[in-house]
Amino acid sequence: MVQPSRSYVLACTPRVGSHLLSDALASTGIAGRPREWLPRFTRDTAPRTASDRMKLVTQAPAVAPDAAADAEHIARVLQAGTSENGVFGIVIHWPVLPDAVRRLHAFLGTGDPEPHRVLSSAFPGLSYVWVRRRDRVAQAVSWYKAIQTGTYVGPAGPSAAVEGELRFDYGKIRYLVAALTSFENAWSSFFASSGVTPLVVHYEDLSANYVSTIRSVMDFLQLDAENADIARPRHEKYADALSLSWIEQFKLLQGQARSAR
Repeated sequence: MVQPSRSYVLACTPRVGSHLLSDALASTGIAGRPREWLPRFTRDTAPRTASDRMKLVTQAPAVAPDAAADAEHIARVLQAGTSENGVFGIVIHWPVLPDAVRRLHAFLGTGDPEPHRVLSSAFPGLSYVWVRRRDRVAQAVSWYKAIQTGTYVGPAGPSAAVEGELRFDYGKIRYLVAALTSFENAWSSFFASSGVTPLVVHYEDLSANYVSTIRSVMDFLQLDAENADIARPRHEKYADALSLSWIEQFKLLQGQARSAR
């Protein structure tokens, strides 16, 4: 069993390219195996419909605490997310953080209220990569499409929309923009209060300059970026003509709403 000696968190909000980044880092074989190891729901509580997925934007599912099961889960996570050289990686989206801390409390046997200290206690030599997106409307549109289809990686298949055809909804996209803004502000406050300086990676840079962005992350993690073998992306971009049209439509309506004030 390989024990982690260095760790990092990909600090995310939905639809910032975390799958793209985590796949690339895992492919090197020396940057851990970052995944969403600490989701808010179990297989039994996973949402089945678009309406259920929309509710989960800010409302965590009710999960009965089980300290023994949580401690065992964290032990498995540490093994699963660690590469042979002792580097551990994990993806944490802001809404998942409270549940992650709860599970880590069970693993550590402590009740420290400060999340960064809890994460640092569980994950040795911890650093953070803050994965963001400059165009928040595009991010919200991507998220709303994923909520409707239930497909979060790669383009949705023709039968992915379980509640009929995809539909533009200005109000729901605006709600997601507000939620994303709240999540980003929360991460900003987390880093400021913890005295942590993360590496900031933007989705737009990752998409446009894939290899060089991955190497910059590895340099930040003090890994051998120059000789790393980085796999090509396994998934196509989720954005398509429909996304672009929704983004344009939303920004037009948003501008009209502002002008009417």
